[in-house]
Amino acid sequence: MLQHSRTGSGQKEATDINQLTDECLRLAYHGLRAKEKDFNVKMETHYDQSIGKLNVVSQDPGRVILNLINNAFYAVMEKRSQLQNLRQPLPFQLKIG
Repeated sequence: MLQHSRTGSGQKEATDINQLTDECLRLAYHGLRAKEKDFNVKMETHYDQSIGKLNVVSQDPGRVILNLINNAFYAVMEKRSQLQNLRQPLPFQLKIG
């Protein structure tokens, strides 16, 4: 993920979107867990293996994916606060493709 966060040359490169998404998912999860110790979700991913690599500037979709996942995690936290008696992790599904 560090490669995606560095200032790049702006050159397009073959990028595995599934791998990029998985890295963003884990970064977002561990980042939020560092701030919110009781944050917990059961993550289930479904990646489309037929997508292949896309020719993109990987930092650009990486920022978008990371932002979408962070927003989803915050929505999960909000839902959990509304269901205060819930003890088990809320499900979180990510489908690509």
